[in-house]
Amino acid sequence: DNVICFIAYYKNEQNKQLYVPLLCVQEKFQRNGLGHKMLEILSKNKDFSSIGLEINKVNTKAYNFYIKENFKIKEDRTEKFLMEKLL
Repeated sequence: DNVICFIAYYKNEQNKQLYVPLLCVQEKFQRNGLGHKMLEILSKNKDFSSIGLEINKVNTKAYNFYIKENFKIKEDRTEKFLMEKLL
């Protein structure tokens, strides 16, 4: 009955992008591939060409995770990075 991971996303039909405002994994379950698996499932949607998200620059743990998942910095937004992964 515990939620151990969660991803929220919406479909930006105009830009053919899946946008992820929230991806969470409980700390004790991190580094077990759950975040990767959720992104992998999103990546299978052939109607979209990319996944986009925004992270705080100070969140180095998330930044390193997304770099490992082949996201690239698309835009520097002062305190945040807009990142994108092409599908």
